[in-house]
Amino acid sequence: MAISYTLKTSTRARRLRLAVHADGRVVVTAPALMSRSFVDSFVEQRSGWVADALARFRRRAPKTIIEAGPNAFAKYKSQARSLVLARLNHFNAFYNFRFKKVFIKNQKARWASCSKKGNLNFSFKIALLPADLADYIIVHELCHPFSDEPLKSLLGAGRPHSAPLAHPPPSAPLHPHPLTPTTTYQQTGVC
Repeated sequence: MAISYTLKTSTRARRLRLAVHADGRVVVTAPALMSRSFVDSFVEQRSGWVADALARFRRRAPKTIIEAGPNAFAKYKSQARSLVLARLNHFNAFYNFRFKKVFIKNQKARWASCSKKGNLNFSFKIALLPADLADYIIVHELCHPFSDEPLKSLLGAGRPHSAPLAHPPPSAPLHPHPLTPTTTYQQTGVC
């Protein structure tokens, strides 16, 4: 079975990488000095896996994809900052926790994090989440630097993912700038 794929070469790559994307793209990343015939052979050997991955993606229902990359970051950064600052002020009027600075970043693996210095870091993608999920992340990061006790009291005794969030009265709008996702979460199969 002949497979159509995009070849990316990299001086940093040490081995071949084969990725199948939800939109049907097949991308091979190879070390810069590797021969094209070796790459073709590699893809041909894994053609069954590629066909299975493509079939899995076709069977799945379409999902919401959140844009990623520098263009999306530039597009949503200010909206994410407005949302995060508004919700931090809203919740902090109730919880009264201290934090230093707020940063909006293009984080790939985390929705948010906090530093030892008390700075709060949020992914720009938080602006594209439903309001209740964005609030959950914001409250979690707001409570994070202090201890587990405030977070446990806010979330209840159950598992944090299933416990209701103790909200202050809704005086601030949930999303000052309504946003809608423009693409969908992209699942990737990697060999």
